[in-house]
Amino acid sequence: MRRPICSALALWALAALFSTAGSCATTDQVGRSERMPGQQKSCTKPKYSTKNLGSPPVRTWTKDEIPYSVVVDMRIAYDLNDSMSNTELTSRTEELRDFVRGYFRSKTAAELRVKNQDRLKQDIIELLNTRYLNVAKVRAIYFDQLDVKMLKYKVGDTGPAGGTIFYMDRAGFISNGVIWHYLEAAPADLPGTYQWGGYDASCSTGMAIGTGAENTAVLASHDHGTTDYGSGLHLAAKACTNYTFGGYSDWFLPSWDELNLMYTNLKKKGLGGFSDSDYWSSSEDGNGAAWGQYFDDSAPNFDNDNHHTVEFKNDSLLVRAARMF
Repeated sequence: MRRPICSALALWALAALFSTAGSCATTDQVGRSERMPGQQKSCTKPKYSTKNLGSPPVRTWTKDEIPYSVVVDMRIAYDLNDSMSNTELTSRTEELRDFVRGYFRSKTAAELRVKNQDRLKQDIIELLNTRYLNVAKVRAIYFDQLDVKMLKYKVGDTGPAGGTIFYMDRAGFISNGVIWHYLEAAPADLPGTYQWGGYDASCSTGMAIGTGAENTAVLASHDHGTTDYGSGLHLAAKACTNYTFGGYSDWFLPSWDELNLMYTNLKKKGLGGFSDSDYWSSSEDGNGAAWGQYFDDSAPNFDNDNHHTVEFKNDSLLVRAARMF
């Protein structure tokens, strides 16, 4: 019996649908240009393999008199099955990150505008192929992220919350997975003095720039129970999380390094209205103690310029909150 032509066409269309669906599998090989959000994925045959420069994105700044921050997440494309290119690009990832950092640092913000990106890509391809790489051949450059942002504050300026900027990082620092550029000190000490709290318990807080907010979030969420040595609550940290000023409520207790920047960049220069006294950081020194810093320039009992102190957690010290943006 002869099959109706409509049934044959339907079977043919169904087979074509399954064949097409199978050809659009997601791979790390590129047969696509950079797509705008919402565009459908291309099903063209891949032309290149790509090498990402790793995580986090490269951070640097422009050569403008007032520099702009630059964040770059870039992929380098090379011919499919080119194992020599893959090997060199993989082995030299850190060097390539340094190359990208230096390249963008040599540019002005105007040169990094969207309308110039095709020219930038061709320039990078030529530099890599003729001056930098040994055997790898770059065929294309893809920017998954290229953010250029003006940095308009400097240390000592009044910040957006009405406090004082005490740290600026052109390339940016990372906290909670986000890139930040400034630290701002509250315009005055929180009223009174505070125990660090949480005596005889540890939360393993950090000391570096960018850890103050993370420390404070951890400390404020813990209650270790009242002991003979004081409150199980982390009182200094909680005071900062409860603080609101200038329309902002994202204040935190600064880490060891952040508190030292307050002392070095503000107090020693007569800025910020600090007292000649001891201030808490959010950095711990074991179950019973935490780090503070003495802000008296004339104190005779320190053998360095930092005036760091280790204090019992039930001692009462001053607190100056900070925020980042």
